[in-house]
Amino acid sequence: LPSPFKGCFKDAADRDLTFSARKGGSVVTREEAQKLCAAYKYYSIQFDQQVFCGDSFGKHGSASDCQCDSQNVGAWRNCVYSVPEAPSVSVVSTSPFLGCHVDAGDRDLPFNARGEGATPTRAQAQQMCK
Repeated sequence: LPSPFKGCFKDAADRDLTFSARKGGSVVTREEAQKLCAAYKYYSIQFDQQVFCGDSFGKHGSASDCQCDSQNVGAWRNCVYSVPEAPSVSVVSTSPFLGCHVDAGDRDLPFNARGEGATPTRAQAQQMCK
């Protein structure tokens, strides 16, 4: 779903929303612009379908002449929207895997369960280390 409209704001060479995500040209949907700026709090569509992203907006003041539903929003004008927060995800794992570790010659885990021969499966290694 498109995110909430925050308003029409002025822009300048010293950009209000500082990350340029799209140079413009073809029509961009709000959904596409929102995805381009997913790592930020806000996104804007301006001029000829340019997309800018940032974590704050409004340093050049508000404006009232944006044409947010038009191909050309307006020169030095931002139609600003908020990017919704990603839902928090709780991951429950039944795996005993703790992560990847870099080892050295003076072993962090000194017992070598492998011994000689083929590399054991995870289940075999777990059994050897009991």
